[in-house]
Amino acid sequence: MRFGNLVVLVAALLALVGCAGLTNSPFPVLLQECVNRMREVNQGLMMYAADYDDTLPIGTDWMDRVDQFVSPNSDFHCPVVEANNPAEFGVAMHTQIDGQTLDSFPDRSLIITLFESTDLSESALGTEADMPPVARHNDHNVLARLNGAVQHVVP
Repeated sequence: MRFGNLVVLVAALLALVGCAGLTNSPFPVLLQECVNRMREVNQGLMMYAADYDDTLPIGTDWMDRVDQFVSPNSDFHCPVVEANNPAEFGVAMHTQIDGQTLDSFPDRSLIITLFESTDLSESALGTEADMPPVARHNDHNVLARLNGAVQHVVP
């Protein structure tokens, strides 16, 4: 009987230590939410291109063009930015893909499509130089690549 109680106690302590480790994780909930949203919007870009002869959207209204492929609309918002002001977005499309065809990029793993931006407006355009110098998510910003990869990077 005592051995059984000891096993339960050890299991409870291990669970408690494991949960404490999760709360101090370098990948907090908002970072994971941002990664998930960025992945969905990036997939929306690819679905848009598939419907338009492998051509990526024009930058001036790229969110409106991709919206039909992304649900819900809140996916265009960085969750940290959205929490501070729901009218702001914080995600930009990279200028290098603006209106380009997919075959313009031989190595899609090198091409940044979307990234967290200091420009908080809708359908923002820019380059990686526009990424926040102070990370939004526990020392990380999020970006997506043309090959579908979504990464969190340290500025």
